[in-house]
Amino acid sequence: MYFGLSEDQVFFQDNVKKFLEDNAPLDVIRKIANDDDKTSKEDLHKGIITLGINNILIPEDNGGLGLDLLFATAVSQSLGEGIATLPFSGSYVMAPIAIKYGASEEQRNFYLNEMSNNNINFSVGFSEFFGSRNESELSFSKNKVNGKTFFVMDFDYATRVATPEQITSALERWTNQSDKLKVVEYARTHENRPLHAVFISSPENINKLDEIKANLTALSDARTTNDREARSIINNLPAVAWMAYSIHGNETSGADGALAAIYHLIASIDDDVLNMLDNMVIIVDPLMNPDGRARFVKSLEQYRGTAPNYDDQSLLHTGDWPYGRTNHYYFDLNRDWFYLTQPETKGRVKLINEWRPQILVDGHEMGPQDTFMTGPPREPINKNIDTDLIKWGNVFAQDQGNAFDERNWRFYTGEWHEDLYPGYSFYVQFRGTLGILYEQSRMAEDGVRRPEGTIQSYKESVHHQYISTLVNLE
Repeated sequence: MYFGLSEDQVFFQDNVKKFLEDNAPLDVIRKIANDDDKTSKEDLHKGIITLGINNILIPEDNGGLGLDLLFATAVSQSLGEGIATLPFSGSYVMAPIAIKYGASEEQRNFYLNEMSNNNINFSVGFSEFFGSRNESELSFSKNKVNGKTFFVMDFDYATRVATPEQITSALERWTNQSDKLKVVEYARTHENRPLHAVFISSPENINKLDEIKANLTALSDARTTNDREARSIINNLPAVAWMAYSIHGNETSGADGALAAIYHLIASIDDDVLNMLDNMVIIVDPLMNPDGRARFVKSLEQYRGTAPNYDDQSLLHTGDWPYGRTNHYYFDLNRDWFYLTQPETKGRVKLINEWRPQILVDGHEMGPQDTFMTGPPREPINKNIDTDLIKWGNVFAQDQGNAFDERNWRFYTGEWHEDLYPGYSFYVQFRGTLGILYEQSRMAEDGVRRPEGTIQSYKESVHHQYISTLVNLE
């Protein structure tokens, strides 16, 4: 079997090479690249069109050559060897393919016919909805698109760990795309990375967040609000849920699960989701330790191989000192809720206390050979926690357990999880908020081989966090 180019493909390729050798020597290419010779650029483009490269992928019915991608690849190789500064991949490959498969029949016939006659020349660009980040904005002037853009995720979602920059970029894009969320920067890390609280609710509630917070403040103070006023406020207030993830930077699945949950809540048109947003303000803190996560993501990049590594004792899974658990100064932020020594914690606790949520979810990870742990906690339970919170903790835990049972997912409750020490995120329970803990087994990126021989993937870990989030919100 012959795998080389056909005679026709070689002939086409040689014609392009010969044209470029005769008409585009290096000094001409250099002038064109520097925008010093527009006449030569136009002549070069007209000559290439005469060879028919604009018609390679346009069907014969529309005046084209009706060739395939292998012809286009052969031409692309010749253009590259000749350093031809000419449009090709976007205008003559991607554009006809997009029109052929994405346009109506009427549009397809019109545009492909016009392209084959060189009356229309398409450029292909990417909407910023996909996620330009930093200051790489796109601009459109004089029929030209300038600037550059980066995809938020340049990999299949939840197959790799999203960087802090990718998470921030997604939030920035979505806040300009949806009226169901508002992104608030509540602090900056020691390495100047932003920390965000993402408020998600109906557009009506988003527009009156200040009023909702003021009513929550009034409801919390019995010195100024009597029983009648309190009942009136309760009847009109939406519920408030605070969902927080990945306070330890190397416990990554929570933040990726949070990203999926945010997108689902703002993009879904299901009645259940829309009704939820009418009656609830959801505050997602998707990434509580950006500096630690950035350090761990870097180690994943360094130790990632060409083949998946399922050995949880490898450096890909364990990382190396100083690991990613702590923040810039190697401080464990999960020990700072009470002492408030770090900027991440100061900003976070201040905002939590202002919004007085009904529940606070704290998404973590644990050892790779574990499964999934959630509430209710074991004894001892701090005697100062209200018994109603303990009752509701059991209700939420049962709902989450049912969701895992329906999917045949392994999990357990209690075990080593206790609500005695008030210095973790569950300090909120002494302020009337129900604290809910998730502990998902850590998969890094490639997944882990379990004792029975199965492989649990990172995507499964993210899915567990995502489903737990939605179940608790419902």
